[in-house]
Amino acid sequence: MGWLNYIDFARVLVRSCDNGVRSKRQQAAGEAMAQKSAPGLSRTALRGAITHPPRLLACDGGSVSVEFMLWMPLVFLIILFTIDVALIYLKQADMWNVARDQARQMSVSTTYNPTAAQLKQNLFNSLKGGVTATQTGATLAGTNKVVTFTIPLCQTSLFHVVGCFDNTLTLTARVTMASEY
Repeated sequence: MGWLNYIDFARVLVRSCDNGVRSKRQQAAGEAMAQKSAPGLSRTALRGAITHPPRLLACDGGSVSVEFMLWMPLVFLIILFTIDVALIYLKQADMWNVARDQARQMSVSTTYNPTAAQLKQNLFNSLKGGVTATQTGATLAGTNKVVTFTIPLCQTSLFHVVGCFDNTLTLTARVTMASEY
């Protein structure tokens, strides 16, 4: 009974590998399975099915899965890198827009002298923690108004794929506007 279960298992595997194309040996094994209770079980059919399982090793149905698993980490790394770079670019654009707005307010107003907290007020919430904000020339007439935001690059990275290997890399947005008074 145990041999016949093995034959049935082998028959299913071989059929799944070759999409239903069966050799004479496989047909004999199937007939042997069909006649398992019959007294005239063919010995050659049983021997052919048991002694020639290398047909199972010829199945290459799992090779695509192996290749898929080998390439997936690289594909995921490329996707994470792309998302990280896009989000860093978005945060840098936000820093530049806020710096431009603050420099514009400083260039048209003689009394507007913002603190670092006021400069960071309009930034994304994810940037408010680690950003350094500086400004020069706020109330001086005839001087350029400069607003600078600086943050370590690793703090802007969502997945920590970009910029976290070297802690000296920074993301900077600096805007200079001429005084209008």
